[in-house]
Amino acid sequence: MLTPKSCPGPSSMKSDTKITPREINNEIDFNAFYNKFYPRFVKYASWYLNDRAAAEDITQTTLMEYWINRRKIEASTDVLGYLLTIVKNKCLNYLKHLSIADEYQRKRITLYDWEISARIHTLENTSYNDIFSHEIMSIVQRTPVCASIWLYESAEARISSYLDVSSSVTESI
Repeated sequence: MLTPKSCPGPSSMKSDTKITPREINNEIDFNAFYNKFYPRFVKYASWYLNDRAAAEDITQTTLMEYWINRRKIEASTDVLGYLLTIVKNKCLNYLKHLSIADEYQRKRITLYDWEISARIHTLENTSYNDIFSHEIMSIVQRTPVCASIWLYESAEARISSYLDVSSSVTESI
């Protein structure tokens, strides 16, 4: 169970004072901020994600986006709280994505299992004659010459069967 003491969060990130965008306005200040807070953000994200690499990616992306958009952020904004909120939201999005991907994977496996079952059932319930008849019909339908030969030979076989005589007798008629 998540408890405030077991969960890393804003309280574990507190710095002595509020950090504003004006205080991180050049590369030197940003590097110092980055070096101080990057490990903390990663720890915060990885606690929820249980995936260190994903936590590092989220933290890296968050800090990079902050640096790119720093001039658009209000001067009175608490940068630490702002970045923690972004990291939290990115973690939520990541976990929701995993959930959707997992659901899709389960449905795909179910569909694959169904397809395999259908193929097994079809093979178990199909005789050699069914397969052979289907192949003959597809050949007959493709060429008229084959159709006439097949119909002729078929008629001979039916007559022999009806008369209960061998096919050589009907061939001579």
